[in-house]
Amino acid sequence: MNKKFLKHYMETNPEGTAQTYIFLVDNQDIALNIVMSGYQALCLVQEDDGYYFSADSWFTIGILGLLFTVVLNAIFRN
Repeated sequence: MNKKFLKHYMETNPEGTAQTYIFLVDNQDIALNIVMSGYQALCLVQEDDGYYFSADSWFTIGILGLLFTVVLNAIFRN
């Protein structure tokens, strides 16, 4: 749901199929319900407040972080 969750998602291997998805939503209640259902979710808010991603900060920081993690995983798994 927030920046700490994304860091955790990127640093841990999925434990099942449900853990391979990250839902991006713009409502905190929906994000919480997704997480309570066993899936991963990030809530994007209007303005980056240091705790939650805004759409702009997600695309600049979040996407780059995920791509970097995928590349590192590909390198070290082979």
